Order: sequence, then C-alpha cells, then structure tokens
Amino acid sequence: SPDLKYKAEIFYDIPPTGLPGAALTFPCGEVKLEEELRDEGKSLSISGFVGGTVLNGLLLAECKDENINLKYRYKDK
Repeated sequence: SPDLKYKAEIFYDIPPTGLPGAALTFPCGEVKLEEELRDEGKSLSISGFVGGTVLNGLLLAECKDENINLKYRYKDK
C-alpha cells in the first residue's frame, strides 16, 4: 500500500550534552533510543509503541521506563 511510511531519525542537543538519540517509525509503531540522566548517572532509554487490529478491535502496546502497557479497544457494530 502506498500509505506505508518508514522513517529513521537521529537527533541531538546543541550544544551536545551526550549521545545522539535515534527513532525508527514504521507503519504500526515507533521505537526511540535516548540517553537519560538519572540519579545513578547516565543510561540509555528505549521506548516505543506498536499497534494493530486484533479481533475487530485495536490493540496497542506501549513500552517506557521498564513498563509495558497493553490496551485493547473494541467497538461493537
């Protein structure tokens, strides 16, 4: 389908304060990789989401800060 979009990005702060971040966007979701400053020091953070149609409803999975949230929405006809 011509509607499918894929995109890769690299982003960084000016002036540089750490590693650059990256994001990958695809038709059913997105994944980001960024450096975060935490109490323990600097660490890499991975977050993202993916979604799609399942059993006449919409399923969405989100991942951020070591948590995964699953959401399902169903609309009766």
